[in-house]
Amino acid sequence: MREDMRNDHINRLRKGDCSVDTGVHFITLLSNFERMGDYCLNIATGINRIHKK
Repeated sequence: MREDMRNDHINRLRKGDCSVDTGVHFITLLSNFERMGDYCLNIATGINRIHKK
């Protein structure tokens, strides 16, 4: 999904539908959301391991 969003964004930049500054913020948000998702997955995995013991 991240790659699709990134590619769609690049297409918007090429068409001039958004500015470079907005693009930087968008890509930063995508990266932060992905990092948060990774943290959530790590927490869920850890909790799952605790409950299996």
